[in-house]
Amino acid sequence: MPDRATVTVSSPTALNIAISANVQLDGSKSLSDVKKAYEIAVKDFLSDTVFSSYRVSYAKLGSLLLDVPGVEDFDSFTLNGGTGNVTVGEKQVPIIGTISLSEVSAVGLN
Repeated sequence: MPDRATVTVSSPTALNIAISANVQLDGSKSLSDVKKAYEIAVKDFLSDTVFSSYRVSYAKLGSLLLDVPGVEDFDSFTLNGGTGNVTVGEKQVPIIGTISLSEVSAVGLN
């Protein structure tokens, strides 16, 4: 009688990526417009990294924010409360958690 193998398949777990920043706008877009555009950019970026990268790049997500029309500059940028890359586990999929953007009149004046 042939051996029968048992295969167990488990679904990946979601890893929420929370993003926070103070944003200085250039006056061409509202904060709401900027947030919507940034959410789309982050979603696209994260979907491209699924199972191909085991980190979410702090620098790349900051660069994506700066590339959003209406953004002049930003500071106090954090990913999951920190200021570095977020490690993605082997069985995890990064997804958008909360994105908290606060409009400020100037950045870097602490």
